[in-house]
Amino acid sequence: FYIFSGFFEEIDEETIKNLKNKDMLNEVLNEVSEEIPNIKKALIDERDEYIALKILEKYREGKKIVAVIGAGHLEGVKNIIEENLIKETFAHRKTELEKIPQKRSKAKIIAYVIPIFFISLVIYGFYSKGLNFTLNILIAWTLINGTLSALGVVFALGHPFSVLTAFAAAPITSLNPALAAGWFAGLTEAKMRMPKVKDFEDLSKLNRLRDYWKNNITRILLVVAFANVGSVIGTFVALPYLLSLF
Repeated sequence: FYIFSGFFEEIDEETIKNLKNKDMLNEVLNEVSEEIPNIKKALIDERDEYIALKILEKYREGKKIVAVIGAGHLEGVKNIIEENLIKETFAHRKTELEKIPQKRSKAKIIAYVIPIFFISLVIYGFYSKGLNFTLNILIAWTLINGTLSALGVVFALGHPFSVLTAFAAAPITSLNPALAAGWFAGLTEAKMRMPKVKDFEDLSKLNRLRDYWKNNITRILLVVAFANVGSVIGTFVALPYLLSLF
């Protein structure tokens, strides 16, 4: 709660001082661990482990070490060092942490199939059917893709501007594997209905499905998700329809 509320409220010196307190720091880290364990693992746990293993590496080389680390990493690094002082396999784990995941080339190729196919249809339509036919293809693509993405935002009870954003973005983002209509709709939703501290406090009180539509934070996530789903459906509805026009 303390971490996320900082994005929406000013943090005074007293709050910063409290966060440096060991008990308060542990409370914050425990809360992050409960609410978003995957993020804590990547941003804190794995960093703790890597820092500790680097220190151990230099220690076993017989070097004197002075390590300056953030307060949030202190306890974790200390515990890992104490555990690994009696182990001989820490080097293998360090290698694992340093390994960069390989890019999934197949997934990347598949992601570009749809835009290449659509552009090919447009070019073929222009040369075989003329300008008016090409314009009809573009209009149909925009209406189908944009409308279904916008309907997704409506289902998420998004702000009207978020609906319009999804409609405008979906026909374009569907042709760019690096973008998604939901991102733009979600940003608009966050801007128009900025989450308050109370929304963060109420996250633990989301007991019923409909509660997710009432909380400004979870509604943003719903807008992102349903806008993207609508855009995907729109893509797979639009392409067969465009083919039927030839």
